[in-house]
Formats: sequence, C-alpha cells, structure tokens
Amino acid sequence: KFLIGFTCKKCNKRSYKLISKKSYYEGVVIIRCDQCKNLHLIADHLGWYDSMNKFGTIEDYFKRQ
Repeated sequence: KFLIGFTCKKCNKRSYKLISKKSYYEGVVIIRCDQCKNLHLIADHLGWYDSMNKFGTIEDYFKRQ
C-alpha cells in the first residue's frame, strides 16, 4: 500500500489516502475528496480516460507538462 497526500483543487482541502501499489502502477486510481466529494484521477494505465492519453501516474503526467 501507498499513503498518498493531495490537495483538492476545488476546495483546497489537504487529504491523505491509502492506495494499492498494484493499482497505482498497473491499473486505475481515482480518489474522492472527503470534503467536497470531487473525484481526482491519480493513475490510469488502462486508458479509461481518453483526455489523459493513458498518462500512467500523476507523476508521469506532471513530468510531461
């Protein structure tokens, strides 16, 4: 498991969640903000979201920006 910390861009709430390493590196990880319930795409190795062009992890996405 991984502990991931993130700040919601909608409400600015800082949150921490436990996520699966396997999902982070091989699958899809979507995290819901506890405060505003907004969804955050953290990893997509399956190409579920075409707008992200199968970006891999959030780290990969920001490296390409």
